[in-house]
Amino acid sequence: MKQNFLKKINYLTLSTKADIPFEELGIVFSQPSIKDIGMMGGDGKFLAACQAITRDYKKKIQGENLSDDITNFDIFMSIINKRNEDTNVNQIFNAVSSLLFLICPKYEIIFQERCIIFFEQAGENRIPHILDVRTFDLLREILIQMFCLDWLFADGASGDYNPSDFRAEAIAEKLRARREILSKYKAEREDIETKSMFSLYQSILSVGLGKDMNMLAEYSIPQLMVEFERYMKKNNFDYTFQAKMAGAKNVKETDSWLEEISLSGKK
Repeated sequence: MKQNFLKKINYLTLSTKADIPFEELGIVFSQPSIKDIGMMGGDGKFLAACQAITRDYKKKIQGENLSDDITNFDIFMSIINKRNEDTNVNQIFNAVSSLLFLICPKYEIIFQERCIIFFEQAGENRIPHILDVRTFDLLREILIQMFCLDWLFADGASGDYNPSDFRAEAIAEKLRARREILSKYKAEREDIETKSMFSLYQSILSVGLGKDMNMLAEYSIPQLMVEFERYMKKNNFDYTFQAKMAGAKNVKETDSWLEEISLSGKK
């Protein structure tokens, strides 16, 4: 599903793995490689962090009349602030902080009760850049585009906490009950650690295109996703062409593998 972003990242910026400026906050994001994500802790931890930051909590909360004054940032911070009281929430916090450190390696990141501060060292000066309710939704939009999350979560992988009301305790309780994300760190941790969607794409491209897996490990997520999708389209196109040449009837037409591939998803 295509989204209309207030902050649209240039396609060429994403496809060349260039740094992404976050002007509203005065900082710059680095696009991590697949190898970096592996060092962070793998797909499970990475996707859990992306989900926690980009989820539209207000839309997901059912059966409650939330005040318009309550924002996604308020709900997000209410969850994060329970990290010292709830082990599961602490795991989400660790994933979120790891992701922010991954994309902001030049900054010291401090979580406060009502904001997140990115400290920049400029000579002897320490410059604070404060992420709060004013810039949180823009952060969400950047991450969705930088990590192709509309694409990765197109089949419902983003999940739904669906808390019963806007109390941090109630949200944390729902988090404890959910296995969709937290199971990646508990009963199914071993299985998650041995499987990786990005590793699978990397392996397929390595064999299919004759590329070095170590080279593919340096790809960003947009680079990996687009190359994998184009490779699959090319394969499908070639098989269809070969079937027609062999005299097969009623062969379904395929899209050209040369067409533009959207980073916002397959739909």
